[in-house]
Amino acid sequence: MNLSGRAVARICGRNGIPAQEVLIVHDELDLPMGRMKLKRGGGSNGHKGIDSTAEHLGSVDFLRLRLGIGRPEHSSQVVSWVLQSFGAAEENGVHEVCTAAFKGLGLLMRRGVTDATQFINAFSWTPPSPSVTVMDTSRGMG
Repeated sequence: MNLSGRAVARICGRNGIPAQEVLIVHDELDLPMGRMKLKRGGGSNGHKGIDSTAEHLGSVDFLRLRLGIGRPEHSSQVVSWVLQSFGAAEENGVHEVCTAAFKGLGLLMRRGVTDATQFINAFSWTPPSPSVTVMDTSRGMG
């Protein structure tokens, strides 16, 4: 992933695809789990795969679909945070985000970047509140 720009640039070069027609889908620490954003250009925010893509394409003018994964409590935990599996409570959110992302990409292809951006950037999945278990102590054990 960190060196993905080589492969992207090779595919673009072989097929005559300019950077403006590239879409990169990637994880984003600066968005909470359940949010996503579509944007063109900008900085990498330290994302090595985006750095590599920009370097090898010679441009930052490509679309990015940023899928939020949230940030760990401490910056020293970032590598393990990015590489760990989602928890059981988050798996439903991953499914919801992916479903919405595919819908947004369909809008991008059919109606263009403005409609897709409005849909994608407005999407939000919120994890359900943890349920509270209440023990019934009114009945005896006997």
